[in-house]
Amino acid sequence: SAGFLMSGDAPTGVLYLINTRLRTATAVLQHALLNGTDTGRASGLAHVGINGIKFYGSDLYFTNTAKGVYGKVRLDTSTGLPTGKLSVIENYRTYLDDLSFDHKGNQYISKPLTGIVFRKAGDTTARPRTTLFASLYGANSNAFGRGASDKCILYSTFAGSPSGVARINAGTHRMCNKI
Repeated sequence: SAGFLMSGDAPTGVLYLINTRLRTATAVLQHALLNGTDTGRASGLAHVGINGIKFYGSDLYFTNTAKGVYGKVRLDTSTGLPTGKLSVIENYRTYLDDLSFDHKGNQYISKPLTGIVFRKAGDTTARPRTTLFASLYGANSNAFGRGASDKCILYSTFAGSPSGVARINAGTHRMCNKI
């Protein structure tokens, strides 16, 4: 809804609904699937739980960096409260970061160690995925353009060596027009 944002506290696994008009934040969900592995003694990325979050329809999709989990939860879009249980779509057993949806509902999940993983719209099976853009070592954030001229452009930041921003024409990778 207008005037609301959803945010996650990565170490503790708490989702907050932020009301920008009232300047308030309300905890709406806390779950073990959303927190880091061992917040007391974690090193590196082990403390980073919920990381990427995106709404698609009434579902909030999320990645958990430390646990390698990609999942979703149905939320009431007017209250931000869960209307269903959290579910794991797939456990990748490796670090995950951000995620995006293209205009057809296909999913793109950043795996910092191997590039970006592609999941076809509506696919809920746990099976090997196509890894795209493996040359983007350190891919950590991605989003599609919002205009007609760049709806097939996936913008990705990466923290590898070298670091920077990639502008990827998804149409040339058969994602935008043929899938």
